[in-house]
Amino acid sequence: MTTEETPTAGHNNPPEETLEETLARESEELRARHEALMAAISGLPDKVEETTRTLEDGTVETRTADQVAEALVLFTQQIKANAKGMEDMRTAKKKPYDALGKQVQAYFVPFGEQSKKAIGSVQGLLGVYATEKAAIERAKAAAARAEAEAAIKAAEEAADKEALKAAQKEVKKAIKAETSPTAGKTRSAAGGQTVSTTRIVFEIVDVNEIPRAYLQPDMAMIGEAIKATGLDTRIAGIIVREEVSTNVR
Repeated sequence: MTTEETPTAGHNNPPEETLEETLARESEELRARHEALMAAISGLPDKVEETTRTLEDGTVETRTADQVAEALVLFTQQIKANAKGMEDMRTAKKKPYDALGKQVQAYFVPFGEQSKKAIGSVQGLLGVYATEKAAIERAKAAAARAEAEAAIKAAEEAADKEALKAAQKEVKKAIKAETSPTAGKTRSAAGGQTVSTTRIVFEIVDVNEIPRAYLQPDMAMIGEAIKATGLDTRIAGIIVREEVSTNVR
């Protein structure tokens, strides 16, 4: 029934379920089982050990530590089985929406790809221009710095404190201009801008000359060596030991 329709006499069409209501109804059994299992967590023992309890008929029941461990394994398996049921239902219910999502994705992706390509072409041109502009600005700043440094030397020789302060200020200004990331800035009327940023990079020319503090162990290679020879592995500076982890399947 649409929002424009008005119920007539004898109308008995139930309101449509929301997606959440449908999922809650169809997963009712799994949810009930999940809640029961989660509630049972509070009854877990503090330690796996032999236990004794008195039943309603007065019988004393004793369970060994192994039996307690087996019960815990079974409990874990029950949780996993119910969780798998929930996951299977989630996957099945989500699948139709995935198909619709793929259709939407397929429709819009070409537009984005074309836009990225166009932007890349424009940015390539602007990048070259911004780099050239930045180089010109840095050259001007370098010249201004050289001039200011010469003025500092002249002021020092003349013992002119005011001139010295002014020249030192100009040197700081020139240094800032030389290293400023906005030296190659281009701004559009719409507010967009392209900035040519200068950064320091490095290249390794001789790995043998690098100080030890800057070297990182090859964890993958170490792992392969241990995998091949196990506890018999001998690598200087490394201790190989066993570590036990528990995983209930």
